[in-house]
Amino acid sequence: MKNIILLIGVATLLQGCGTTGVNGENVIGRPGSPLWFGTASRATINAHYKENCRDYGFKDGTPEMAQCMQTELRTGRQGSSDRFTNALNKFNDSMKPAPTVRTNCTSWGRTINCTSR
Repeated sequence: MKNIILLIGVATLLQGCGTTGVNGENVIGRPGSPLWFGTASRATINAHYKENCRDYGFKDGTPEMAQCMQTELRTGRQGSSDRFTNALNKFNDSMKPAPTVRTNCTSWGRTINCTSR
């Protein structure tokens, strides 16, 4: 239950921490994050990756720039998907009940022997 409350709290906080995309849309999350991909327009996403490719030294309008943007976008989406899946798996794992441990103790005089399984 604590995890659900924490998840709702984080989501609520993130809604107030947005930026504006190139088309004026509200964008939530850091570039490349699952929330960012879910809220940013195609133009905002392209502008981000175009800037990355410019930083790498590629020139606008060249086939190399197009290839760089395609590669960056594919890599970014895959990384975002992987991070989301990992976070979801961790959340699901945290919701599983702890395994039951059975302990049997026997006493003999002043000695007590216990075994757990």
